[in-house]
Amino acid sequence: AKLVGDTGCVIAADVQPKMLGVLQKRSEKVGVSSVIRLHRTKPNDLGIQTPVDFILAFWMVHEVPDPKLFFHQIRACLKINGKILIVEPKFHVSAKRFQEMLVFAQASGLNFCETPSIMFSRSAVFKNSSR
Repeated sequence: AKLVGDTGCVIAADVQPKMLGVLQKRSEKVGVSSVIRLHRTKPNDLGIQTPVDFILAFWMVHEVPDPKLFFHQIRACLKINGKILIVEPKFHVSAKRFQEMLVFAQASGLNFCETPSIMFSRSAVFKNSSR
C-alpha cells in the first residue's frame, strides 16, 4: 500500500473474511487503509472487474480449487503488460506441483518473464502481453 502512494489503490482479495479483517486492522495501524479496498472472493470466482497493474499471489495458489480457472480469471483482470508474481512455499509445494501451476499460467495466455529468488519459496513472474 505504501508503494502505490496516496493516489493508488490496492485490492486485497481473500476468500476468508477473518483474513480480510486482520488486514483491515493492520492497515489502519500503519495508516494505509485509505488506499486498500477489501474484496471477499468466492472459492471459484475472484469477482474482480477492475483492471490491475500487478498481482501478488503469495503462498496461496496451492489452495485454489481450480488453478486453470484461477489463472484465466487473473489474466482477465490484468492490464496489458500487467504482471503477476506467483510465490509458493518450498516446504509445502513440490517442484513438480509448482511447474504444473506455471503450465496453467502459460495456458491462460500469460507469458513467463523471470524467476526471482525469494527465501523458502518457488517463484515466477508472468506478464499479460495481450488480451
